This record gives sequence, C-alpha cells and structure tokens, in this order.
Amino acid sequence: MEKWKKFDGKQLPLNAHNWAQETDIFRNDSVHWIKNYVWYEGETPETATDWIIVTDDGWYYKVMAEFMIWYTLPDGTMGAQAIWTKKHLNKSLENLKTFGKTLPDPDYQT
Repeated sequence: MEKWKKFDGKQLPLNAHNWAQETDIFRNDSVHWIKNYVWYEGETPETATDWIIVTDDGWYYKVMAEFMIWYTLPDGTMGAQAIWTKKHLNKSLENLKTFGKTLPDPDYQT
C-alpha cells in the first residue's frame, strides 16, 4: 500500500488547515492550494497528521518561484521548497513521496 494518498476533496479538512497554520502557509488571500497536488498520510483526510500541500504563490518566499511544496519533515516540523517550473514540481514531489526528500530545482532564480 502506498504511504501517501491523494486528496481529492474540494475543501481541505480542518486538520489540514490546522497543520498549515503552524507555518502560516495561507498568509494572504492570493495563496491557494492546488487541486490534485495535495497528499496525506493516514487512514482518512480527517484524521491525517502528515500532509504535502502545493500552493500557487512561491513569489512570496522566493523571487519568481511559481509554487511552494509544504510537507512534514521526519522530526515533525514543517518543511518547504520553492519551485520555479511545473516539470520540476512533479519530479520533486515524486522524490518526496518516495524517499522523503525534495530535489533542488535546477531552474532556481533569485
């Protein structure tokens, strides 16, 4: 059985919002989670404690970044990665779900 399950809902459950508030992922109205780019670990989304959430506004954190990947690190703290291209977003997500680590973005810009 796969560790990460894709979240297909239209609204994030309360526990996902609580998880996201720890690092203030949705710090302004322009930041949104991207449908089909959210995964959880656990029996159901409502009981999950570990999440991977991709948001659409990486500019807030890094110049010209298109996306942010937010995830739980092995020590339980929040991790994040800025991403500049959709191609690399998919590669980094696959590595994160399989090996627990994101990949450096070769298109990194400052």
